[in-house]
Amino acid sequence: MKLLGYRDLQVFFIPLFGAAASGIETNPSSARKAVVALLGPVPGIIVGIIAAVVFFKTKEDFYALCASTLLFINGFNLLPFHPLDGGRFFEYLIFSKKPLYEVGFKLITGLALLGIAFLLKAPILGIAAFMVLLTLKSTSHSAHIAHELRTTDIQEDSELLPHHIPTGYLVKIMDQLQNRSGLSDPTAIAKASQAIWQRVCNRPATVGATIGLIAVYVVFMAVGIVAPLVVESGKAVMLTKTEIENRAGTDGSMVRYEVKSYKGRKVSEIPVDKNGLYNGEAIIWSFSTGNKSKQGFWKDGYWHGEWKFWDKGGQLQNVTVYEKGHPISYAVMKAGSLTSVAKDKWPLSVKKLTQKEPEGPGLTKQGQNDRQLSGVSN
Repeated sequence: MKLLGYRDLQVFFIPLFGAAASGIETNPSSARKAVVALLGPVPGIIVGIIAAVVFFKTKEDFYALCASTLLFINGFNLLPFHPLDGGRFFEYLIFSKKPLYEVGFKLITGLALLGIAFLLKAPILGIAAFMVLLTLKSTSHSAHIAHELRTTDIQEDSELLPHHIPTGYLVKIMDQLQNRSGLSDPTAIAKASQAIWQRVCNRPATVGATIGLIAVYVVFMAVGIVAPLVVESGKAVMLTKTEIENRAGTDGSMVRYEVKSYKGRKVSEIPVDKNGLYNGEAIIWSFSTGNKSKQGFWKDGYWHGEWKFWDKGGQLQNVTVYEKGHPISYAVMKAGSLTSVAKDKWPLSVKKLTQKEPEGPGLTKQGQNDRQLSGVSN
């Protein structure tokens, strides 16, 4: 904001929410306002990416936490909802051109953000959205007064000074404010008049600037959505420890298990046969919640038999039966019981999830020879 010529800059820190910067433009411009809106979350996303790169190089969990936090917060801030920076960005570039567009945009996005706050159980976010809705009336008054001045009283080539309101225009603004909003406090009228005059002096963004800035927004919005998922997936892979354990079976023989753990918590255990193939009953737990995620059977390195799938909350969702890696039946939970689904209505995730080769943590040399001989005899 300093680089772009703002004056009277102030930063207000909001507990549990963040901070807001305010200032007065010396040369009001929609494009500059949009740039300022982007320069809130974009640097945070860039630092988040740097933290992610450091994590993948060092495997230090601290940097993964920094990356996830920075990317999530700043990516969320880019969402096109008022009063988030993403909402302000689109307001400045597009919706502030006409009062009806601006008020409608703030109303719709304010209600949407209120809904998100309810779903996320985030009261601070809900308060921010509610405050936007409370300012709709004053926003409407200011937008309409500025629009009327621009379209009926001010010549297109007039030279306007943002910090000097000509007496004639000031009188019209004050009269309109008192008629529309009933303001009587001199301080409130002065602040509202200055804000309206800033709207009058504001230069709309050109088509080229609008397209260029929206392109930048789309890029960083995509990064803000995808990057946290990449970091979390990479974190799960890099911090997962894999071990082979030998356990006594029910008949006294030794059974090998491939056991994976994440931060000291077991996330999967699968029996392994002498040839290094998965063989037996496997259990997989959710990385995030620790609840059971999948349970089913392997045979000679293939999914074979019944596999159950649970959601993160631990509720059974569906059951798929496999035969040597190929699904042969599928059922979903409905009204507390499993209901079989016709094959032509299976989701693509079930239809396409098939095995072409057996799987396992590794084949012994004898196992490799046995498989090769088996292939020759077949």
